[in-house]
Amino acid sequence: MSKGDAKEEELLVWWSPSAGRIQGDREPAIVVEPSETADPDAELTIKTIAGSVETIKNKDAATCLSSSTKGLPDILDLDDFSEDSMMYTLRTRYKEGCWYTYVGPILISINPFQWNKDLYSIEQMQKYKGLRSTSSLPPHLFAIADTALQNLRGVGDVCELHNQSIVISGESGVGFACPFSF
Repeated sequence: MSKGDAKEEELLVWWSPSAGRIQGDREPAIVVEPSETADPDAELTIKTIAGSVETIKNKDAATCLSSSTKGLPDILDLDDFSEDSMMYTLRTRYKEGCWYTYVGPILISINPFQWNKDLYSIEQMQKYKGLRSTSSLPPHLFAIADTALQNLRGVGDVCELHNQSIVISGESGVGFACPFSF
């Protein structure tokens, strides 16, 4: 591929640096030399994120769209929603210090194993109070809590009175559910 080629024209594929031994490790790679055939055992040459050139079989690669490489704040905004794109988005956002990611109205939180006092400050909480669109600010636990409270109270432009349930699951919160209803 010449330097003048546009990035939009690059063919991307998902590939596993561990050859599938580590679940969820697939990452995007640029196809340098496509396979001449659709045969699953045919080989194609790729360039990895790390810059190395690898040869893999067609069956070990899956098509990847460029939106999946950007670490978008809402996984539902990906053009090719898959396990690969979801895991890569979560890894990318985590490495950037973005511990929260939306999946529509659901919030995924990855424990950073460190404290960030600014992330949970009163000022930060006020930013999310009465939020009309979750896309106007980065994903946050405060947005989910405020939306649930607005829906519980039946306030806001698009809110109706709804029962609410917040489920927190994971290592430190397994099985905890906090249902709210009138």
